[in-house]
Amino acid sequence: MKKIEDVLAGRQDNYILPFFWQHGEDESTLRDYMEKMQSTGIQAVCVESRPHPDFVGDKWWRDMDIILDEARKRSMKVWILDDSHFPTGYAVGKIKSDFPHLQKSFLKTHQQDFAGPLKHASFLVKWAAPHPGDRIIGVIAAKKQNMDEVDTDTLIDISQYLHDGKVYWDLPEGEWRIFTLVQTFYGGEKETEGYLNPIVPEATQVLIDTVYEAHWQHYEADFGSTIAGFFSDEPRFGNMHGAFGSIGRFDMVLPWRDDMLDLLKPLLSGEVLRLLPLLSVDGGSAGAQRPLCLHESGQPTVCRSLYRQAWRMVPFAWGRIHRSFDRGQQCSCATWLRNRAFLPGIVGTGYVRY
Repeated sequence: MKKIEDVLAGRQDNYILPFFWQHGEDESTLRDYMEKMQSTGIQAVCVESRPHPDFVGDKWWRDMDIILDEARKRSMKVWILDDSHFPTGYAVGKIKSDFPHLQKSFLKTHQQDFAGPLKHASFLVKWAAPHPGDRIIGVIAAKKQNMDEVDTDTLIDISQYLHDGKVYWDLPEGEWRIFTLVQTFYGGEKETEGYLNPIVPEATQVLIDTVYEAHWQHYEADFGSTIAGFFSDEPRFGNMHGAFGSIGRFDMVLPWRDDMLDLLKPLLSGEVLRLLPLLSVDGGSAGAQRPLCLHESGQPTVCRSLYRQAWRMVPFAWGRIHRSFDRGQQCSCATWLRNRAFLPGIVGTGYVRY
C-alpha cells in the first residue's frame, strides 16, 4: 500500500531506464528527447553508444556534453554503454589495432586416428595449426576403446617426437588416436573475433583505459551524481556462438591464455598436458579426472576464476576509485564496478555466453 501511496504522491523511484540511441543527432534533438523522456516519468537514461559514428571521439564528447547538461538541469541519472560494438569486449577496436596479443586465445584439439603397429612411422600434424600465430603446445596419443572413447591408462605425451610439423613415433598395436593441442586465436564465434581475452586482466585494462578512463577525464565531477555508471552488454568467452554450448556435448575451442598450463598444474598434481584430450573425448569412468576441474555447470572452474579476476576485479578496482557502478547483462561477472564511496553493489541481469 505504501508503494501505491508514494506513486500517487509523486514520490516513487525511477523504474525504467531506456536506451537513448545515439547517431550523431543535432543539439536540439538531443535536448528535446531528454525533455520528452522526463515528461513521461523517466528519470534515468542509458546512452546507447553503438550506433554513434564517433564513440569517444570529438563528436561523441559534444553529444555527451549536451546530454549531461540536460541531465544536470533535470536531476536525471545517466548510464553509458561501454563499447562501440556488441557485445562488450571490442574495446573500440583497440585490441585489434594496438594490442593483438591480448585478443581472445583458445585451446583447439585436433584429432587423427591410426591403426598399428607401425614401426618408424611419421604423422603429419602441422595442418592442425594452419593460421598465423597458431602454436602447437603438445601432442598426445591414446588407444581407442570404441569410436569416441579412449583408454585413459594409455594416454602418452609424445610431444618430444614432434619435429617440423611431423611426429616420428613407433605406433603400438591397435587403434590409436593422436591429439594435437593448439593454442590459437581462431575457431571461436565469428561475431567476437579480435575481441579482448576475458581471462587476462591486462586485456580488460585496455577497455578501462579506452572507455572508462576517457569518460572520467571529461566528466570527473559528474561521477557518483549525474553519471551513475556504465552498462556492459553480455561480455563473454566467445569460444562458440550461442548460450547453450557445454563441454562434452559440442565440439568447441576452449578459453586459454599463455600461462594456462602452469595455472593448472597445482590442480592436477602437475600432470596437465597428458590429460587435456579428455576435454574433447570420452575417457570412460576413469575420465572423471578431466582437467580444468570442471564446475557443475560444465565450465572449467579455473576459467571462471580467471574470468572473475579480469571482468570483476580490474573494473571493480577502477569503480571504487571513480565513484561509479556498472549495470550490465552479465551473470558470472555481475559485480563489475563499485564506487569509491562504497555505495550498494552492481546490478547484473541476463547471462554470460561461454
